Amino acid sequence: MAIIFLILQKAYCEPCWLFANPASKNTKCLDGGYDDWKHIVDAIERHETSKIHLDACLTYQQWWLHGTLDEEQESVTKKEKSFWRQVLSRLLEVTLILSTCNLAFRGHREKADSYDPSSLGNFLSIIELLRKYDPILQELLSKPKS
Repeated sequence: MAIIFLILQKAYCEPCWLFANPASKNTKCLDGGYDDWKHIVDAIERHETSKIHLDACLTYQQWWLHGTLDEEQESVTKKEKSFWRQVLSRLLEVTLILSTCNLAFRGHREKADSYDPSSLGNFLSIIELLRKYDPILQELLSKPKS
């Protein structure tokens, strides 16, 4: 049994605190902790054999082994964050190259829809060139525009 000590100087059972059925509040760990330190050993032994605790421990163990939906969402978010960081890194590199060479960013028309290379400008022309060789920019520019 994992015991949590909070500011109130009481002992709580972590599995019961997280997963015990709130309808059955007949254990000390659910009623605000246990603070009778003289009899805590007996109380822990009684608590560890209670049905509420065993059910909560089983749920806790399953949760620990299999994870949660939040972990899946977190991994998707990490992948998305990594993708956008790589995109930003590439765009900043192109920006730095153009600015250190004192080159203009824009062309006459800034429409990427018209595939006239002379109208794209330096920035978009370099991005289009890198798109051919870089899978990150390839994925970015092939995404729907909405």
